[in-house]
Amino acid sequence: MKSIRCFGNKFKIKITDIETGEVKRLDIDNQLMAINAMAYLNMLAGQTSGMTLGDLQIRYLAVGTDGTPADPEQTGLFAEIFRCPFEDQGITGNYTLNTLFRLDTTDGNGLIQEMGIFGGPAATITPNSGTLLSRITLYETKSENKIWDIDRIDSVALGTSAVDWIK
Repeated sequence: MKSIRCFGNKFKIKITDIETGEVKRLDIDNQLMAINAMAYLNMLAGQTSGMTLGDLQIRYLAVGTDGTPADPEQTGLFAEIFRCPFEDQGITGNYTLNTLFRLDTTDGNGLIQEMGIFGGPAATITPNSGTLLSRITLYETKSENKIWDIDRIDSVALGTSAVDWIK
């Protein structure tokens, strides 16, 4: 019998310099917000507490300029400068959901110190709209000669022993 051992979330970011061809890759573990845990517990208890599945639906990636460490009680980015909808999303093998985003040459340029995923029906292209589902901090300069391809990976590990599930 398999049992759920844990949830895993990670951002894999590929930064391509279109002038030099240089590629930099970042793997950053993710801080889930408290709403994720409450939704899971409510689901197991058969309660919705005013929530629907759509409240957790990933819709937008946002970037900002504040490097304050992520806190599970946070409800928005501290200094959001740009957001975009996902380009593709799909469930793959091994209980994994991949959501792909792209920051093109003119998108979100500046010193990026925070990145968040927003969801729910209230999430729009408008800054700080919707529900903040997760947030990471980083310290990378985004410029007009760089394209960022971002893969947000959500996984559920099954089994009775520790599993290295996100590679």
